[in-house]
Amino acid sequence: MAISEKQQIKGLFRIGDVLEGTAWTKQYEEREFADYYRVGSLKCMSRGATNHESMPPPWIMLPPSMQTYEERGPRLLSKRLWETKCFQCIWANMANVEIQWDFREI
Repeated sequence: MAISEKQQIKGLFRIGDVLEGTAWTKQYEEREFADYYRVGSLKCMSRGATNHESMPPPWIMLPPSMQTYEERGPRLLSKRLWETKCFQCIWANMANVEIQWDFREI
């Protein structure tokens, strides 16, 4: 599900949490990465494991702010690499991105 930065800061959600709330299903199957959008009335029913010994360091830190992601800019990553290497990390963002090439000189 896709949630806002404010919802993440408020709830401090992590993989393994069980949540309850309302949401819209995706409209465009081929373009949208999340199954649910416009999530509201979000409540955490139970928390996932917090065993830090079995989790690598990225799991115990909060993800960067959206401003940090915007400053870093877009990054290309193959879906296969994301599924095998990146999915386990809290920063594993997966989004359908339309790349517009602009070869004009500045």
